Amino acid sequence: MTSPDNLNIHHLSNWNNVAPRTYTGRVICFPFDDHARKNQSESAQTLLHCLRSNLDVLVEQRPDFAGKLQLSHKDGNVHLLTSIDYRIHLRAKYPEKLESIYGQVTAQNGAENVKGKGIKFDDQFIDYDTLKRSRFPVKPFINENLTTDMMLDAGKPPIPVVEVEIVLLNGGFFFNLLIHHTYFDGKAYHKFLECFAACTRRDRLPNYSNNPMIKLPYEQDPSLAQNKFEEILPLCPEFQTWPNSDLKGPTQPILSDIPNSERPKSFQNDSKIFIFHFAKLKTLSIELAQLLLPSNTADTPPPSAYTTLCALLWAHTLVAREVFLQNSCDPSERAIHTHFASHPPFFATPVDWSSTRLVQKYPALSAETYFGNTITWATTTLPDVSLLYDIASGNKTSLARVASAISLSISRVDPSFLYTREALLDKVPDMRLLGLPWDSRMPAEWGMNSWADFGADIEWSLPGVAGTLADAQRRVQKEVGGSGGLILPARKAKPERWECQVSLPEGAMRALEGDEVFKRYWEGVVGDEAVGE
Repeated sequence: MTSPDNLNIHHLSNWNNVAPRTYTGRVICFPFDDHARKNQSESAQTLLHCLRSNLDVLVEQRPDFAGKLQLSHKDGNVHLLTSIDYRIHLRAKYPEKLESIYGQVTAQNGAENVKGKGIKFDDQFIDYDTLKRSRFPVKPFINENLTTDMMLDAGKPPIPVVEVEIVLLNGGFFFNLLIHHTYFDGKAYHKFLECFAACTRRDRLPNYSNNPMIKLPYEQDPSLAQNKFEEILPLCPEFQTWPNSDLKGPTQPILSDIPNSERPKSFQNDSKIFIFHFAKLKTLSIELAQLLLPSNTADTPPPSAYTTLCALLWAHTLVAREVFLQNSCDPSERAIHTHFASHPPFFATPVDWSSTRLVQKYPALSAETYFGNTITWATTTLPDVSLLYDIASGNKTSLARVASAISLSISRVDPSFLYTREALLDKVPDMRLLGLPWDSRMPAEWGMNSWADFGADIEWSLPGVAGTLADAQRRVQKEVGGSGGLILPARKAKPERWECQVSLPEGAMRALEGDEVFKRYWEGVVGDEAVGE
């Protein structure tokens, strides 16, 4: 659809529209080489000029990456706007203490040169080499100055699908990519990085689709075609509607009101990176599969390395929360435990339904002619916490059972599962009615996600950088979120390791680090302290 002033309006798929309507910040870290360090201001300016050119070349071939998102007044759906006049916004930031080095650096946006901005940044990590020696901990990237307040609101101006920031440190820099989830899930983000990096190398862009529409043919099932939204909703337990028909979604947790659960200002959540060797987890998962024999059937699939890690974290974080409760005088933690005492343990993980594994099994799920979100949710519940307690005490048979239960939930994502969700999303009166029925405050609830396959092996050619691969990728947050785990991007070189960012209440994190059974499985923890020479 085309409107005046060279503006094109594109409808987005239901899968794009149901995605969280928030930006996710992702950091990609690079060191300056020896020559660039001799005059960092000049090197930074050269880098910014080069990136401006790279981004303009990218947009010539992929105008959707410079697109903007606008919320419809009518049905709460989001549309993509593209125009030959749109560009990807580029800006420079630096820690305030580096004003003398980078104070004159500018980034070009159209005819305007915008000066870089000094921001508050953890003093321990303004030197890139210190950040690298410390193995890129979570702490410096939990910073509201690296996030954005832009929101998709009815009647408000459209917002960009992506913005690119360069944060300059002493001796290096990092990309801070603000990616809107309505247009990018992890796989789409990886494709964006591949295209962006190809421009820096002056290579041809990968031939990925830019079509933001896909619709799975749920009408093939007469009952799905005929049933109303209210009849399909109970078939999709990962979704609920907001109380009082509030339009607070889509895909945000519906949190219950828990009396006396408000955290005191002194209470903090903590987030650290636990390092696991993939080969060790894989070997453990094979051992667990043997423990399930001869019961391995369609209803007891063998655990994978991923579901094994999920089960371990689900169990050990529950016990860590309970140790924290026993050692804490905080009434809010007790109120939370009391409120959820009768709730069955609950686990959730996103599943990419266009993954190679699923498409090989179900060719109808191919999304090669589509760009955007292809994420659904697999959820697992247990009758009670007994199996999780067994795991935390070192019982591998219980670990096998829970890891297999998670694998089973993931395996149930098939065409029938997806067509039911497509029907639900197609028939909901307003996508913002949909919320998620889980709560990260619940001690026996755990959520996991994996970015392991997204971007770590992509090669770049950047002025002032000697190598082609980034040193690290990290998540940006305004503050530490609720309890949960995220596997960060991982290189595929052997031995492969997984860096898993774990978030918990501060006291529970100390208990998790001191858990002697859990220590058997991880190889190290990236903490908050800077590591010197």
